Amino acid sequence: MRAVRLRLPVFLLVAALLVGVVAPVASAQSSSKRPASKKTAEQVERARKLDALKASDTQLLQAVKALDKQVAATDASAQSSRQSIRAAEAARKLAQTRLDQAQATMEALRGSLVRRAIEEYKRPQQFGYDTGGTTGSIGDFTRRKALLDQVTNADRDVMDQLHATQQDLVRQRNAAQNAKTLAEARRKSLQNQLAQLLRDRDAKGRLSVALEKRIQEIQAESAALAGDQAAVKNVINSAGTKGSAGASRAGLVWPVRGRLTSGFGYRWGRLHAGIDIGAPKGTPIRSARSGTVIFAGRMSGYGNTVIVDHGAGMTTLYGHQSRLGSRRGQRVNQGQVIGYVGSTGHSTGNHLHFETRINGRPQNPRRYL
Repeated sequence: MRAVRLRLPVFLLVAALLVGVVAPVASAQSSSKRPASKKTAEQVERARKLDALKASDTQLLQAVKALDKQVAATDASAQSSRQSIRAAEAARKLAQTRLDQAQATMEALRGSLVRRAIEEYKRPQQFGYDTGGTTGSIGDFTRRKALLDQVTNADRDVMDQLHATQQDLVRQRNAAQNAKTLAEARRKSLQNQLAQLLRDRDAKGRLSVALEKRIQEIQAESAALAGDQAAVKNVINSAGTKGSAGASRAGLVWPVRGRLTSGFGYRWGRLHAGIDIGAPKGTPIRSARSGTVIFAGRMSGYGNTVIVDHGAGMTTLYGHQSRLGSRRGQRVNQGQVIGYVGSTGHSTGNHLHFETRINGRPQNPRRYL
């Protein structure tokens, strides 16, 4: 019964150790290492590699958002890992304490057996033998065998305890090693997470600065172009054709080949009335559709600008040109060169600002291209 009583606490200890170490770690792993969707992972990876100078404002905004979410997720994962490490470390210390206790118990039991054997050897009369004061009445071998039999029978319970303690010692040594291994694994995982967290924070900071600069540029450019709206409408009203909503919603060709750096619509409180297409200075600009040039000159915000009337109330505008390639009143065909990419007017770099308008009202060019 004493051996059973000894094993039960040890069993409970091992069970508690497994629950205390494995369960928290498994929980942390399931929460902190839950795989992100493939789409999300790809977005984060693109954001990390994004070239701020070549990216569009939309790409910059999406990259900052993706990295912001990733930083928050990694930070939460790191916090979970820290908790997991603390749990594993506590379990390791508990396992080591129990291991030390088991070793001390085993040593005490061994010592007790040795002392008992020595004492009985010195005083064999305790076993009920009387040699009569002579050593020849019983052989040493027979006497010692009888002695050991008596010791074994009398101390069988102590021997059982010793055996149980030896088994528990092995289990607890394994449990302590497992706890140590788990703590080290979680600590290494945390180090990797923190390293990635620093890299993502750096990338987010770099892109955030670029995005803020881009916002300021777009707001300033939009404000400058807004100042020219009256002049543009006056040109269109004076020389452009009128029409109902019958203008074709297709058939325009891209006026220049390049990356789309800014789209149509409201950007941070201001309307961007066209799209910006990045291209090297001097890149030919082609008429998106056949029509008549109703303006070819300079405006303060747009810089060197060409406006082409395509009939049915549709006009297209080509701003920031380095130099003009057409003149007012000229009939141009679709794809014909009408100017060259530049950065005149209020512009932050070489690109074409392209607009489509119906009866003077700006429309999204992507609907017609």
